Amino acid sequence: MTAELPPFFSAESIAACESARANDSGVEITSGAMTDLFTDPGSGHAEASAAVVTRVVNEPSFQFSARVHAGLRSTFDAGALLVRADESHWAKLCLEQSVDGAPTAVSVVTRGLSDDANGWTLPGADAWMRISRDAETFAFHVSTDKASWELLRIFSLPTHGPVEIGVVAQSPMGEGCHVRFSDLTLHPHGLTDPRSGE
Repeated sequence: MTAELPPFFSAESIAACESARANDSGVEITSGAMTDLFTDPGSGHAEASAAVVTRVVNEPSFQFSARVHAGLRSTFDAGALLVRADESHWAKLCLEQSVDGAPTAVSVVTRGLSDDANGWTLPGADAWMRISRDAETFAFHVSTDKASWELLRIFSLPTHGPVEIGVVAQSPMGEGCHVRFSDLTLHPHGLTDPRSGE
């Protein structure tokens, strides 16, 4: 029996990503082999082959969060949350397999070119992740229990208008990565104190 489509993403946005499937708790995506969302800061080459599902958010302040479970098998396999102002200005918050094989919180901020930064090692390939917005200021937070949130990054994107938010599955060096996104929530208000996560 086919699960009822959850309301967080539209049927059209799910259908636009061939590997995306709705389930009772959220969305599952499987990336193809050698897929990524990244603009190389050295060469300027833009790769946009990752599996992505998005929706538009009009509010100037919000909190977008989800539980991410990534089937990490190869280096740089990842499940991620995405915020995108346009094709050249976007950012993703990743649960990614590092070069030493550990699940890691990683941030990528792209303003023409991508700025890639590793955070800390996670206890497993399962975590809650959150993107918050206040006008042009954005914050990335990560939690292992959904109660205590740790700040990974604060940054800006040049936009005052609507943005896309979404979920991503990538496998830049592997044969594909299956990611489950559950507990998807969107609150139409920002954080009081982004540094504390509250």
